[in-house]
Amino acid sequence: MVPAYPLGRRFRDRMGELTQRLAPLADQVFLVTAGFALDLTRLGIPVASKTEQS
Repeated sequence: MVPAYPLGRRFRDRMGELTQRLAPLADQVFLVTAGFALDLTRLGIPVASKTEQS
């Protein structure tokens, strides 16, 4: 999803960065969408963030 305005895009990007920093500190991480909760801790495969790739 691409927000129509720069402030919306900045918010989306900052929330994504915050989530990437908090997730490794949590015991479990869930994605909840359309009434379904997916345990990303069990199902997900971590990928390098932008800062790790640099």
